Order: sequence, then structure tokens, then C-alpha cells
Amino acid sequence: MQTGRARSRDLSIFYRRMGRSGTTPLLIVHGLSYFSYDWMPVAEELGRQREVLAMDMRGVLVALLIAFPAMALWLPRVLRV
Repeated sequence: MQTGRARSRDLSIFYRRMGRSGTTPLLIVHGLSYFSYDWMPVAEELGRQREVLAMDMRGVLVALLIAFPAMALWLPRVLRV
């Protein structure tokens, strides 16, 4: 398994990559209150046939560690709601 970050402007998204390289990649995305690690048992099985990418959605766990200063900018707006 490899891990990395996809970066675009001020956004940094953590991802995990595993499985057979050179095949059509399969992107799996977690739901609310989960993160990419939760997909590991499924991703390992799917990885026997395909390359699998599991990403953390913006603002989730590992992404929070990098994006925390940016979150401080919009937090006051969230608290007003």
C-alpha cells in the first residue's frame, strides 16, 4: 500500500493506493464519520483484480491535520448558523 496527497491550491487530500497497477483504477469514497482506513479490508480484496484508491474527503481526519489553519477562516461563519 502507498499513501500520498493530492494537492490543488489550498487543498490537500490524503489517499491510499493499493492493488494491481496498470489496471483501471477504482476510486472508493467513505461516507459521513468515516475515513479511507475504513475501506482497507474491502480495498485489499478488490486490489487482487484492480488498482484501488481510497481517499479521505475534505475536512476528515488526516486532511484536518493539514487544513486546520484554513478551517479557522470559515469557522466563525459556521458558528453563526
